[in-house]
Amino acid sequence: MKTIEEWDDFFKSQSVDNELKQKYLQYIYNINISGAPVIFEIEHFAYLNGISRNDLNEILYSPNSFYRIFTIPKRSGGERIIKSPYPLLHSIQKWILENILSSVELHNNAFAYRTGKSIIDNAKIHLNCNEMLTLDLVDFFGSIKQSRIASIFKVFGYSKILSYQLSSLCCLDNGLPQGACTSPMLSNIVAKRLDYRLSGLAKKFNLKYTRYADDLTFSGSSLPVNLISICRTIISNEGFRINEKKIKLKRCNTKKVVTGLNVHGKELTVQRNYKRDLRMQIHTIRKYGLLNFLKHKNHLDPLYLDSLIGKINFLLNVEPSNSFGLKAKEFLSQFKKNQKSST
Repeated sequence: MKTIEEWDDFFKSQSVDNELKQKYLQYIYNINISGAPVIFEIEHFAYLNGISRNDLNEILYSPNSFYRIFTIPKRSGGERIIKSPYPLLHSIQKWILENILSSVELHNNAFAYRTGKSIIDNAKIHLNCNEMLTLDLVDFFGSIKQSRIASIFKVFGYSKILSYQLSSLCCLDNGLPQGACTSPMLSNIVAKRLDYRLSGLAKKFNLKYTRYADDLTFSGSSLPVNLISICRTIISNEGFRINEKKIKLKRCNTKKVVTGLNVHGKELTVQRNYKRDLRMQIHTIRKYGLLNFLKHKNHLDPLYLDSLIGKINFLLNVEPSNSFGLKAKEFLSQFKKNQKSST
């Protein structure tokens, strides 16, 4: 990153008018404070990314042509729409993520899409709680409009028009596309003020609060009766909306689950149906062999074994001393070695 003095020397060498030079230097100074790279206009951005202005114009004026749209099934039923950018746009978004967005400090209670944080860390906060409230936000990515993304780039010090153009490279149909590499980080940045307000609320009532993407959790010895109402107001003020059908209030000794993990004891545990399914798969492979098992499932997935090992590893990450998990891992590791030696 060039210093102000280096930029001053550069403008002098280019015989830039003094009044214009001062405007440039003030612009650079504002951006340097944020730690973001200096970008003067969209042509400069194209140069930094090594692409032509014509290619960039095509993306800006016809963004739908640069996404592949498909659906995947949701665990809870229905389908999730994925909008995946093609390679050129993906490389641009990756540049924005790595060079501009990655330096933003997020709230400590936001656990999703962050290196070194996971659903395990998120759930641990709520271990052995007496009462718990979980809330879900409706259409989390889609509800974050382009105007809010443009405002983020303005905070970095970029001009109004450049901020809008950068937001256009990260948005589709006036929302954050689920499939763009910039969407997770941008959603965390937008939700930062929400996290501060809800954390403050939790502290006021001596509760614990975490957010994992669109999943919000409060826990403590006793939840105030008006907690849901207060949360609804704050969440609405911050531009989000609660999924009323997914509000879950758990009291006393009832089973409590956070981001798919049991927290109603002193130690995290994986849910029974997850373990039951793994036991069934391991048992069937032991008895009939992998190929017969896959034929029976009518699902000849070449990556199935790696996927199963990954699930066992997840179980052991949550429950390191789980005897079934340890034995299953040893069995699958040996099974994979035998497969390699026989080929």
